[in-house]
Amino acid sequence: MRVLVVDDDPNVRSSIRRTLARNSAAEVLEASDGMSALEMLINHPCDLVVLDLRMPVMDGIQTLRAIRRSPTQGSVPVVMLTGIADEAFVTEALKLGVVDYLIKPVPPAELFARIARVLARHGPVPDAAH
Repeated sequence: MRVLVVDDDPNVRSSIRRTLARNSAAEVLEASDGMSALEMLINHPCDLVVLDLRMPVMDGIQTLRAIRRSPTQGSVPVVMLTGIADEAFVTEALKLGVVDYLIKPVPPAELFARIARVLARHGPVPDAAH
């Protein structure tokens, strides 16, 4: 299983990496902005993307739109993990097909439980041959 964590805060990325490493055998890839995430997905298809909303270069909504247009990764499950609880952003993310929307800070146990639930429901993405 491969998970891409996209967040401009290295501490958030590190925390998610540690949470997944303690509780699963997931390979965790990291990107600090949406553009880097899209480049990474081209070369390293993933089973799940954990995506922040506010980032430099390309924000989470722009990144999510680009992911959904991808012929190979368009159906990858995306969990939005952000500090923004604004209803308009939540609604837009849901329209674009996020499978969960979490507001930071999220306790590690809850984050892992949500990620595990998404992966159990969606399973590995067929194009994510590792």
